[in-house]
This record gives sequence, structure tokens and C-alpha cells, in this order.
Amino acid sequence: MTEVIQAAAELQAVCQAHGWRFCFIGGLAVLRWGEPRETVDAELM
Repeated sequence: MTEVIQAAAELQAVCQAHGWRFCFIGGLAVLRWGEPRETVDAELM
């Protein structure tokens, strides 16, 4: 698991623990639901 994916998983756990609605956007979302490409960050909306 890359550092970005690990950080996103931790961020997801925090958001879920607080009951916050969220979605990932940008390169991280593209990795999951689109064409693979490199990303070095995670955007949360």
C-alpha cells in the first residue's frame, strides 16, 4: 500500500468514526474508479 493510499485509509477511518459525510476527489479517486495515474496527494471534499 502506498503512503498516499495509507493516508487516505486513515483519513477515511477518522471521517467515518465522526459520522462525517465525505468523498475523495482528484487523482486518488481516479485510481479507484477511472484510469490509473500517479498521484502524490489526497483531496477530501
